[in-house]
Amino acid sequence: MKPAHRVLVDCQALLRRWPSEDELEQFKGQIAFQQLLCSLFEQTRTVEEEDSAAAIERSIEYLHEHYAEELTVQQLARQANLSVRQFTRLFKRATGKSPIGYLTAYRINRSKEELLSGGELLHTISRNSGFKDTHYFNRRFKQIVGLPPKQYARFRGYDTKIVTLHYVGLRRDYAGMATGDG
Repeated sequence: MKPAHRVLVDCQALLRRWPSEDELEQFKGQIAFQQLLCSLFEQTRTVEEEDSAAAIERSIEYLHEHYAEELTVQQLARQANLSVRQFTRLFKRATGKSPIGYLTAYRINRSKEELLSGGELLHTISRNSGFKDTHYFNRRFKQIVGLPPKQYARFRGYDTKIVTLHYVGLRRDYAGMATGDG
């Protein structure tokens, strides 16, 4: 039975029993009222679940478009019009990962593409992938991929330009661009 038809049937049953002197009919009227409320709640819940699924899908698209930017779960939840807890639960149900876990994996996959295309400095690749700190990028890359980025690129047949000079607390990449230690 279609949801709208179910509500109509429940309303009709309620109206038939409502103005009755018979206690049994009054009781049946109360049951009909409860069934009506239940039907309305089920419809609302279904609509909310569909809206939530669409919101999560939009969040995933947003992550894919803005992965190089600084993103927070709070920001993503706010955009999805969900609480952080509800957003995290629904996101994990949809993707199998937490929002930050998904974002990190996506960033690593994008960095793998850049590593294999060659020509970019590791520092540039880590920044392009959304990692502020090259050392953190190296650590996370190795945790997820099993190899450091340089070895991964070599293993795949490419070599990257990874030149780091430590001088007065600054790291300088091959292009001479200074970056802080943090």
